Amino acid sequence: MTMVLRSTVRGLTLLEVIIACAIFSIAVLACIGVLVSVTDSYDTGVRITHISENARFGIDRIAEDLRAGEGATVVVGPWQVDHGDRVLFNKMVGYMGDTPTYRSLEYRLETSTVDADRDKTADDYRLVLIDNGVPTTLCHYVAEGGLTITRTGDQLYLRLTTKVGMPDGDPVLRFVETTVTLRN
Repeated sequence: MTMVLRSTVRGLTLLEVIIACAIFSIAVLACIGVLVSVTDSYDTGVRITHISENARFGIDRIAEDLRAGEGATVVVGPWQVDHGDRVLFNKMVGYMGDTPTYRSLEYRLETSTVDADRDKTADDYRLVLIDNGVPTTLCHYVAEGGLTITRTGDQLYLRLTTKVGMPDGDPVLRFVETTVTLRN
């Protein structure tokens, strides 16, 4: 007598395979969407951090030069009463015999050459150091009117506002501030 063994294992029907693939596809698409969103957020955070670090460098450079300088002059615009957007001063750089020698420094905002949205206008400003007539860019992505210098007695309050464009189009403003006591 021969015995035939029957297998109790059944395969999947075509409908079950299609449903399983559909569920798996939806899960993969959801994971990709989350990954793209997290990557965009990370990239934006890195950009904001980088621009904030540049702004901090710029404002620290101004403060360092002002602390070593003498005779700071805040240039006041026609619509402003107690603050300006440029600072001019002489920084002592050494001595020639007994006579101190100075360098003429100016910090100001200039229109940037960046036109990311291609509308033929500059998107932001840049903080520029003019050292004896030679310009050096210290920080890009400065907001319009983003350098504010307020003088009260021998105290200078410096504020640099940066503008970071976001993927959704709305800019994020970041502020870097410091106070400097001037030598007279």
